[in-house]
Amino acid sequence: MPLWGSKKEQQRSDLLQFFPTPLPLPRVPAGSPAPQLVFASEQERARQQWACEIKVLEGCTKGLREGCSLQAARQCSPSGLLQLLGLAPQRSWAEREACQEACMAACLKQRQPECERHALGFCAEAFGGPVAGAPQQGQQLQPTLPPPSQQQQQQQSRR
Repeated sequence: MPLWGSKKEQQRSDLLQFFPTPLPLPRVPAGSPAPQLVFASEQERARQQWACEIKVLEGCTKGLREGCSLQAARQCSPSGLLQLLGLAPQRSWAEREACQEACMAACLKQRQPECERHALGFCAEAFGGPVAGAPQQGQQLQPTLPPPSQQQQQQQSRR
């Protein structure tokens, strides 16, 4: 047997790695004197902004849960020095867990609106750009790229 396997194994198609076709760009160049990137349509801009808000909110909520978890653990367990000196009140695991759940719920309820405001503000600033076909400062913008071919449209509709 050869060092790198048989020729049949080397010729198998499952050894080839095919990458998916890339997604279309969210913005397209438009404008004749000084091209700038604009959204293809208002629906595309709204879709991209919505996806951005979801991702930012997920990340913020994940960090919020981690921070609230640490805060609840600190609030519901006695300090290490008091434990070493034997001055800390003894609590059962059930009491400590109930305390942590209550602290965690209160922390999440208090800080969740901050995450929502952050996601809305961050994505509104990032996706507040112009839309192709909408007049910008008295100028009508036209996309400079040709429309996608029928074959590209069919491939996109299959996804």
